[in-house]
Amino acid sequence: QQHLDPEPLAMVVNGVAAEGSLLCLDEMQVTDVADAMILRRLFEGLFARGVRVAFTSNQAPEELYVRGLNRPYFEPFIQLINAECLILQLGAKGATDHRMLPPPRARATPPPPGCGRALACRAPGRLFVDNTS
Repeated sequence: QQHLDPEPLAMVVNGVAAEGSLLCLDEMQVTDVADAMILRRLFEGLFARGVRVAFTSNQAPEELYVRGLNRPYFEPFIQLINAECLILQLGAKGATDHRMLPPPRARATPPPPGCGRALACRAPGRLFVDNTS
């Protein structure tokens, strides 16, 4: 018979810690007051269990959940992140956000000889796709 922890957050922490020692979160953002209020407890538990975390975000920790409801409850999480994590800013403030640029125009490249009427053909270092149909 498996013993279930009555604390749901402890169950989550134990489950994540059992899976590995590194948690990577891409595009960290906080938009919900309930999430904001439990993040500190969640990550205190993860750090205590030896889980290391890598976050990416378009915002510095101090700028997360800036106009959020009950933000003072979220601020201890910001303090925890600043205490436990090395904060790195990649790129200059105000630099071009390349995700916002339109996609480059595709240049038509004829497929190499021998592809025949195949819908896709591979050549060393290239993939040719027939998108005319």
